[in-house]
Amino acid sequence: MDHQIQPTRVRPGLQSVLALLVVKPTLAEVLAVAERLDLRDLSEYEISWLEGVSVRTVRDWRLRGAGPNYRHGGGIRYPIRWYLEWREANRQGAAEQNPGRRRRSLGEAG
Repeated sequence: MDHQIQPTRVRPGLQSVLALLVVKPTLAEVLAVAERLDLRDLSEYEISWLEGVSVRTVRDWRLRGAGPNYRHGGGIRYPIRWYLEWREANRQGAAEQNPGRRRRSLGEAG
């Protein structure tokens, strides 16, 4: 994602927020950097950018119940934690459904 141009509807520093949360920090670690990072819920535009899909696809996921859980109140918002849980479950489910599609190490025959 570093090489992509960040759309105006995606907050600056969003990748830093996700990088922090992916390592599953303690509450103290999150609070230590919370003043420098924007930990608000994600918008559908941010989900779209993070997943590399169109906003229309994100909306379709929501309508089909296939996307991350969301809140509805003052607009559709995706809590970062719910997004990360969905992303992790989605990746695990894809690997279980198609075990042949996984990264191979250089030493494996293929």
